[in-house]
Amino acid sequence: MLNISRARGRNQQFEVETLSGRNLVMNADGSMTNAKPFFKKRKRGERTEVKIRARTKRELRRIVSGLKDEFPQIDVEEVVKRAERTREYFSEPYAVTLNVGGLLAGRSIVKSCLAMLYDTGLSIDDCEEAKLYLIEDKGPCFGYGNKRDFVKNRPANTFLHCIHVCGDSEMGRVLGYAEYFGWLRFVACLSRNYDGKAFSHCYAVDPVLGRELDLDVNLLLNAADFAEIFEQKEVDFRDAGRDLEALVRAWRKVDLERARIHAIEDALKSACEESGIEEGDILSDEEAAVFAQAVSERLVPFLVHTINGLRFTEEELSEVERKLKAGNI
Repeated sequence: MLNISRARGRNQQFEVETLSGRNLVMNADGSMTNAKPFFKKRKRGERTEVKIRARTKRELRRIVSGLKDEFPQIDVEEVVKRAERTREYFSEPYAVTLNVGGLLAGRSIVKSCLAMLYDTGLSIDDCEEAKLYLIEDKGPCFGYGNKRDFVKNRPANTFLHCIHVCGDSEMGRVLGYAEYFGWLRFVACLSRNYDGKAFSHCYAVDPVLGRELDLDVNLLLNAADFAEIFEQKEVDFRDAGRDLEALVRAWRKVDLERARIHAIEDALKSACEESGIEEGDILSDEEAAVFAQAVSERLVPFLVHTINGLRFTEEELSEVERKLKAGNI
């Protein structure tokens, strides 16, 4: 959903479901498509009516070509040429499952902390608690803790990843802290028998921008704090919800800006196709007016959808839509 900056490869699509049960695919750029093409065929007297909603021209061509056996008179390229490209906006929310847990997720968290620990000169042999968990399956050596914020200089409205490790010979512990997307926060106990020098080591990044962050993480925990985390008493899902809500609000601003850019690009592309205009063409005043009108008409659905999100009354929305179509806004 965030279209994070990747060192290699592309962010993958994933499916979401609207409250009414419609299945969609979300793309990394924030746009959505139907999860599957729509196909319906029915008899109308001597005629057969076929309705197709494809996601791409290539998919449409494949579906229409599949009808040639039954309807050899079909001109596939003519059908594809006459197909209308449409864009719609949803007024209903969609559901996204956000969860982390289970054996593999826990192992990944602890191994990330160990990888950071290796950078300090220590190894897994110095971390008996991690070895018991990872190698001998003696139970998890980490807990979820969000009742307090261990990041002292947390940047506002930032999705961040952070791995922090520290050692304290007075307490005899080596601890790890893992935070994902500025929301999921875990504390791991890697050792309870540490007698070396005190150390603290951290790496954090803004995954959206691919930018390293300089964070101050403080894992000073007394015995009671330590016990509560590993007995899963440091979990407050209401706090977790509020933390996520603030981040989602920040994401919505980014998503709205992406939608605005998509709408403008789509309007310009459609207007060029309808008017037969190519890049570099010099337009007459009349052609420019026709082009501008085509762009405006294509932008109306986006503007109406955006205004709809401002909680206008139905009467106000109808009046705004009327003025938009009349070119008065």
